[in-house]
Amino acid sequence: MFRVVAGFLMAALLAMPAAAQETLPPERDDEPLVQPASRNWNFWLRGNGQLYENFDQAPDGAPENTVTALAAEVGANVGLTPALRAYATASYLQFNEDELEGSSGFRAGLRGDLRPHAFEVYAEQLTNRPSFDLDVFAGAQIRRLAAEYSYRFLENWQASAEVELDQQDFGRTENRDNEFAGFGAAIRWRGSRLISPELGFRTGRRDVNDDLQTYDQGEVYLQVRSSPTEKLYLSARVRERRRDYANIDREDNRRQLAVSADYSFTDAWVLNLYGARERNNTNLANRDATWGFFSAGVTYRF
Repeated sequence: MFRVVAGFLMAALLAMPAAAQETLPPERDDEPLVQPASRNWNFWLRGNGQLYENFDQAPDGAPENTVTALAAEVGANVGLTPALRAYATASYLQFNEDELEGSSGFRAGLRGDLRPHAFEVYAEQLTNRPSFDLDVFAGAQIRRLAAEYSYRFLENWQASAEVELDQQDFGRTENRDNEFAGFGAAIRWRGSRLISPELGFRTGRRDVNDDLQTYDQGEVYLQVRSSPTEKLYLSARVRERRRDYANIDREDNRRQLAVSADYSFTDAWVLNLYGARERNNTNLANRDATWGFFSAGVTYRF
């Protein structure tokens, strides 16, 4: 099922450029670290330190485990046309804990800016990557396909839609293997560099071999982006997520606040900061919990 849907999705999105009526150079948007098509090839190296607060998502009052990690990424993109770019990244995540193994990743995709149309589609393979989508943390082999399409229906207004499919395999613990399918939509005002709000929703279902872990998920979010100067790019998002478990009387309500900042010291060097904290309130007794994720690093572009 995953392969059939993935093949259809890739074919549909790759056909989009032929249908577009307007071709303009790409604009800077949610990925300020990728330079516009002033030259055919762009490359970057990225490294950061990470901190996982309450890594095991222990409930309130229980001992919490803070974990740190180092991550590295190398990436490249190339202009196929003035408005279409292909990119690929390879990454590695190393935890500072003996019992947690390193994790590699690879992503390849296409970005198109054919105003008023724009899109991105990518495929991703992650090996032994931490997965927090089920109750107990474990490393998973993850395959993901995702796509987003946006349309400027007015000069300052943009509507978008997205879809995500992923599979998670846990090796010998097959009862944890699962598949997720979800979609979402959003509307964004883009009339100012100083403030650009976006309101959206996502919904999906994770089917797990262990029926007690299968759930439906829905969320709404408000994200505000700002670029007060050419060097500084800011983003803040509030997200409300609800999980309804299909085969047990359980409901999780999760609120997350996430903020990020990218500051370009020079054309080549960029400081990257990110932080998120999430609170889970559940109807299960003594299971409410709070956790967080924080990272700081630099990107070198050449």
